[in-house]
Amino acid sequence: MKQNIVTRDRILILISGFFYFASPMLVTPLITGFSENLGASAALMGVIGGLMNICSLFCRPFVGNLTDKISKYKLSFIGAVLMAAASVGYAAAQSPLFIVASRIVNGIGFSLCSVCISTWMSTLLPKEKIGSGMGIYGAMNALAMAAAFMAGGYGMMCSACQSKAILLAGEGKRGLANSTYYIGLDLGMSLGPMLGGVLYGNVSIQMFYPVLALTVPLGLAVYRINRRSLSP
Repeated sequence: MKQNIVTRDRILILISGFFYFASPMLVTPLITGFSENLGASAALMGVIGGLMNICSLFCRPFVGNLTDKISKYKLSFIGAVLMAAASVGYAAAQSPLFIVASRIVNGIGFSLCSVCISTWMSTLLPKEKIGSGMGIYGAMNALAMAAAFMAGGYGMMCSACQSKAILLAGEGKRGLANSTYYIGLDLGMSLGPMLGGVLYGNVSIQMFYPVLALTVPLGLAVYRINRRSLSP
């Protein structure tokens, strides 16, 4: 019997995924410029831009294990509270150090929400629907980024990688699989702003894209090396 992928619980998870992901994405484009206005140097601006993801990166392994053992609702709720507290901290910030503290809190909350909600979504899906279901979830995340180009180069790649990680991990380890997947995402999203901060202080703005474009052949090389081992 063909199962309908659209259910009440899955829709609620998609809606919550949209809002939790939209929150830090609304902050990220503004936070470096805001910290500069408060007196941050170019290097510190880069650190602030990537700090949320650095904190999230280090939390992922612990959160992944907790997600497989503890209520996903409780962990997601804690994460949402921390993200709300971080937003209040940004609004009240009077110095770059206050922003640094808020970014750390935001990173912990983001780690809890991202792993718990994506794992929650995967547990609601039958095995044969994980690819399409996580694809829809990835599309909601891309939509939350409010960037049209992200919905193509970004949405398809992330949903495919995430669903593959879940399938490779198997039952009972979906939280750990999602946390491992998000480690790579956090690593890229933290190193990017840090590299940008270094470039901002040492390279003309016209050279930003040519230098950052070097990541494209690196990504293709990783895909080429692992294509056979990860093929279905």
